[in-house]
Amino acid sequence: MTPFSDLAAAAYCPRQLYYRRREDDRRVPDEVRERIDLAFRYPELVDASDAVLRRLPIRRSPAAYRRNLVRLRERDVYDRLVAPAAERAFHAGRDCHGIVHKVLAGVDDGPPVPVICSPGEPPERGVWEHQSVRAVA
Repeated sequence: MTPFSDLAAAAYCPRQLYYRRREDDRRVPDEVRERIDLAFRYPELVDASDAVLRRLPIRRSPAAYRRNLVRLRERDVYDRLVAPAAERAFHAGRDCHGIVHKVLAGVDDGPPVPVICSPGEPPERGVWEHQSVRAVA
C-alpha cells in the first residue's frame, strides 16, 4: 500500500517522490515533529508567556502567534480541535494508508473530519498547494 505522503509527493512533483524514495531514513524530521506537536497544545499556548513562546519552534512573533490562537479559539471548530475524537490515528484504505493527526467528530451526524497538521509558512490565501494534493489522498 502507498503511504499518503508518497501519494501527495507523486501528485505534487513525481521527481520529489523519486528522490524521497532513495533516502534510507524516511522518518519525519525532529524539527517537523516538534512543530506538529504544537497543534496538540493550543489551550496551553494561547495563554503562554512571550518567553515560553520564544523557546518553541514557531515562525511568528509571540504576539502574532497568540493572536492567531485567540482567533482560532473564536471559531466553531475550536472545541473539536482541542478535544478531537482521535489523535495521530492510522488510517488505511484500499490503495493508501497514513497518519491523520486529528480526527474531529462530525457535525449534525456528518462524517468525521480528518486534520493534517502542516509545519511551515502558510500561503497568503487558501491551502498549501501540496496539502491540497494530500487532502485528496
